[in-house]
Amino acid sequence: MSLTVSARDWANYIGKLSALNEEAAEKMKAFVRSYGFSDMTAVTDYAYGLATKYGEGSAALSAAMYDAVAEMSGNNNTADSKNVMEGQLIANPDINLVLCHNDDTALGVLYTCKHMGLRIPDDVCICGYGDGIRAISCDPQLTTIVQRGHDVGREAGQIMLDILNGTIPP
Repeated sequence: MSLTVSARDWANYIGKLSALNEEAAEKMKAFVRSYGFSDMTAVTDYAYGLATKYGEGSAALSAAMYDAVAEMSGNNNTADSKNVMEGQLIANPDINLVLCHNDDTALGVLYTCKHMGLRIPDDVCICGYGDGIRAISCDPQLTTIVQRGHDVGREAGQIMLDILNGTIPP
């Protein structure tokens, strides 16, 4: 199964994402113009705050885009993923790894595989995304990817500072 999106929707998404990034960059430039680099703690804190705020906005925008695409494909939750996965496993019995865009979808895949007599992770490995409480409350527990938004924001802030300081080229 593949997820598709129209060129218009993709261009709209990229435009919104670019606008968020440009707005964050302009705010950082304005801060540096006003306060300079004399207090690097203040600069770092401001950059971190911007990266966190705009990083969360970018992440939310990306998640909304992915969810919209997944919904169009009929695979956006536990129930939908059960239906889709059963057909995929019947048509492709050699599937041994399923990567899911969220933990709810991964749970649907897990339940379907178990219902079909497959052993997790011996026969099929499943990986979700989100690291929610449901990932550890099922049997077996899901492998899931953790999104560390604050760490990403901190690193983005440091990169922004390095660019502004000329340490690394833009």
